[in-house]
Amino acid sequence: MSAVLDASAVLAVIRREKGADRVVGRVGEGRMSAVSIAEVAQRLWREGVDPGVWIDGLDAGGLTVVPADTVLALAAAALERLTKPLGLSLADRFCIALAIQEQLPIVTADKPFAQLGLPIAVELIR
Repeated sequence: MSAVLDASAVLAVIRREKGADRVVGRVGEGRMSAVSIAEVAQRLWREGVDPGVWIDGLDAGGLTVVPADTVLALAAAALERLTKPLGLSLADRFCIALAIQEQLPIVTADKPFAQLGLPIAVELIR
């Protein structure tokens, strides 16, 4: 089943964290915004890991990366008031906006997603 993968879910796979097994099978049908990919890369760089191999692996695994166009950017911006109090990032808002736009569930490790009352399903991996 297709879903929008949050950066936290992909990082769980890369780091072999709890819940990663719930994400691995979703990569081939998964979608991510380019902004979420940037968040994954940024976090890996901070940890001293070159993200290139991992990003190439996601591409090879069939992950679809969705460009951050104006429509998606405006939808993400409109979510700030809802998400900011819970500490969610700009990349999280792009993830949510993409999921709403495409009417797909979000797969995430971030529990605050489930508190938002979104019009799409949120699947917590742990």
